[in-house]
Amino acid sequence: MEATRANADAVADHRIDEIAAHYATYMATLPSRPIVVGHSFGGLLAGKLLGDGHAIAGVGIDAAPIKGVPPLPTRR
Repeated sequence: MEATRANADAVADHRIDEIAAHYATYMATLPSRPIVVGHSFGGLLAGKLLGDGHAIAGVGIDAAPIKGVPPLPTRR
């Protein structure tokens, strides 16, 4: 974590498709599709990986919305 903070430019300007592809490459080496869990941006990635067929199941905890998808209105 400290190394990332010291050199934030090393992880800047990566898009969700690029990050998901990185994880998907690793996940393809596993003996079976994993269950993915993520919070916030990790929840967004979990949903993308699940939707693209790289995971068998997924949980997004307070997941960030995908760009262009409006949030649902709250009930009153």
